[in-house]
Formats: sequence, C-alpha cells, structure tokens
Amino acid sequence: MSGSDESTMALTTVRGFYFDTMNVISCVADEAVLDEALGLCAFFESLLSRFVEGSDVWRINHARGASVEVNPHTTAILALAEEIRDASDGAFNIAVGEASALWDFSSATPKIPAADALKQAACRLLTARPVIEGSRVSMHGGVQIDLGGIAKGYICDQVADFLRAQGVTSGLLNFGGNVVTIGNHPEGRPWSVALQQPGRQREAASFAVVNCTNSAVVTSGPYERGFDLDKKRYHHILDPRSCWPVESELLSVSVLSANAALADALATAILVLGANEGLRLAQRYNAELILLDDTHKVHYSKNAPLTLIAPLTPQTITVPLV
Repeated sequence: MSGSDESTMALTTVRGFYFDTMNVISCVADEAVLDEALGLCAFFESLLSRFVEGSDVWRINHARGASVEVNPHTTAILALAEEIRDASDGAFNIAVGEASALWDFSSATPKIPAADALKQAACRLLTARPVIEGSRVSMHGGVQIDLGGIAKGYICDQVADFLRAQGVTSGLLNFGGNVVTIGNHPEGRPWSVALQQPGRQREAASFAVVNCTNSAVVTSGPYERGFDLDKKRYHHILDPRSCWPVESELLSVSVLSANAALADALATAILVLGANEGLRLAQRYNAELILLDDTHKVHYSKNAPLTLIAPLTPQTITVPLV
C-alpha cells in the first residue's frame, strides 16, 4: 500500500462527554465531519435528557399531564420504547423516572428510599404510559420519563446514519457501552469489540471478543453505577415491576443487532428477565445474545459471532425461535 493509500485509510478519532459518559467516534473521515457528528450528540442530549432544562423529556416531565409539542425523534424513541415494554411484559419501562429520582444514584450521600414510596411508584408504573398524539406527548399521574435505557442506542444509530450519509464506509462509535460499527475495519476485517469483565476498569481484562460489520453491540450490567450500604450493593438498573435494583444471576448482557436503539432496550429488559426469558425476547427481534452469569459462565445464542477468552467455560443456551 502506498503512503497516500495509508493516509486515505487512516482512522480519525474524536471524543466528547455527553449523556454522562465518554463518546468516542473513530472513522475514516475528515475531522470536520466527525466534529459535526459530535455536534449531533450535543443536540440529542439537549433533546432527550431528563436533566437538561427545556429538553423534550424535561418538558414532558414538568407539564403536569398537559401535552407538549416535541421533536419527531422524541416520538420515534417513545414509540419504540413502548413496543419493547409490551414485548418484555413490563421488564423495560421508560416511566421509571420517578423511581430513579427516588434512588438518586448520583448523590454524594446515597440512601435507600422508603419502601412505601417505591411500592407506590411501582403501582403507578403498571398503567403509566406516554400519550402520543401526532407531534404532542403527555404523561399523566405525576410519572416521569427516563430514557436512560434506550437513548444512547438511538443516538448511536442517528449519528451512524449521518456519517454514512457523508460517505463514511469504515468506522466505529462507542457511546458508553453502546457500540455501532460502519462497514469493516480499514484493514478489511470485521471490527473486534471486546466485552468487559464486570466490575473492572474498561482497560482491564475482557471475557469475549465479538466480530462486527455494520452492526451494533450494546452491553448492560449492574456494575457501572451504584453504591454500597451495610455490605450490600445497590445498582442503578431498576426492575420497573418493583422499583428496586434488579436482582439477577446475570452480571453482563450483550445484545447484537442491526439497530442499536433496539439492542439498548433489549439489554436492559433481558437483565431484568434473566437468561431463558431474555433469550426468547432477543430471538423475537432476530438479535444475538451473550450473557455472563454470576458463576462466570458464558451463555450465548448459537449464531453469536464471538471468541471466548480463557479461562471462562461456555454453556450454550438453545431456545426455539418464538
């Protein structure tokens, strides 16, 4: 390969901190194009974060049941979220914002919410749904929306689509555990995405590598955020049916799909559902699944393109397609 060819195929990387995580975009593209892509990250944070005053989600949550005019992206992500809620029998529910606020995992002095308050919040979640009427959305009963379990995946998809429209044919986006690949690696091989050992730094050991071309890999686990109190760990992924942190045998859930928003929501739901029900849900959407359980065994759907890293022992779960 000539020097000019090497320059043409070199990866350019930009980084930005959005959605409370580092976002990394590496593509064969001009830096100006990647800066535009980061600008889209800023736009979507201002649109979908419940913490940004004036965002669509903030306005829905503060409208006291009144309908508000929102961006088409907001109605699209809400519609997908409600679809996954129904498909998972409520294991995924964006109306969990009230419960998330009760736990306040970002506090310097975290505490366990009152059990009665969590029980009441869980009761409200049974029927609380966003009402979508064209470009207007409302939320009733004092319940709040939290898109933390789907927004990063959706934004990954949108940024990747933008890059493809700019002519990018090779790239990787990593938005805090939400990975989207565009084409192949510049060397002509699939992208290699490492799955992290739970509870360790991102730079430390991995338990598997997934080969990806034009696909998304989204990983969810209870190890990223939370607090310890009285020798017990309380993490940020809540079971919407109880509003308590999920108690699962799963330490890590990775979903492979052509759609990162779908993979994001499925990963959260599957952590709540557990391995067997979770695999059925993944197969309903033609997604591949890689799970690490609390005995450090790996379970994976039969077509998952992964390479396991010793010393973990794989156990394959095979469930007929639903």
